[in-house]
Amino acid sequence: MDILCEVRNLQKSFWQGGKRLDVIRGMNLSIRQGEMLSIVGASGVGKSTLLHIIGTLDQPTGGEVYFGGENVFARKEEELARFRGGSIGFVFQFHHLLPEFTALENVMMPGLIQGRSFREMDKLGTAILRGVGMIDRIQHKPAELSGGEQQRVALARALVLSPEMVLADEFTGNLDTENARMVADLLFKLNEEKGAAVIVVTHDMAMAARFGTRYVMADGILHC
Repeated sequence: MDILCEVRNLQKSFWQGGKRLDVIRGMNLSIRQGEMLSIVGASGVGKSTLLHIIGTLDQPTGGEVYFGGENVFARKEEELARFRGGSIGFVFQFHHLLPEFTALENVMMPGLIQGRSFREMDKLGTAILRGVGMIDRIQHKPAELSGGEQQRVALARALVLSPEMVLADEFTGNLDTENARMVADLLFKLNEEKGAAVIVVTHDMAMAARFGTRYVMADGILHC
């Protein structure tokens, strides 16, 4: 498999109480097309920060992130936002569904923001919701859905535009064991069908063990 995303000498620092806190220290990571990997580690070590930088939601203090051989942070903000919306899907612990819209409308939203037609996104949204077992709930709003159902809608939203990479941050953290397994199974199924690379940050060691590659983050770097 070809390398899809490469992190080179990545660094990220924050200032707290007048002191610099180095969260990521010269990190290197290669992610191949279709690869599924997990990142575990203690709370506060920078796992989510790393995910946000790879997903271009946050800027690094130093180093580069290459996607398809191009340094993504060399792009202007408007170009970066367009790239992010079309190439990367996000699934978070909190679903961030828009409460006034139906499940289908929430899933359609990324494409509509990208300028795709309502008709196209209705077709794509319906298909992906069928794929995650939510076809009978597409007209329900988030408040009418269970936690597991909301996370399945969030997963559908992340995958509706067939992104090359999906980033999932504690995506089963608010689910019971059965729903967590169900949502994880769907992620594996959709990875197999759509071929997106998947990076998961989790505290669930059993979940992490299901992935082909597992890293432990400590002291600002990744350990195999």
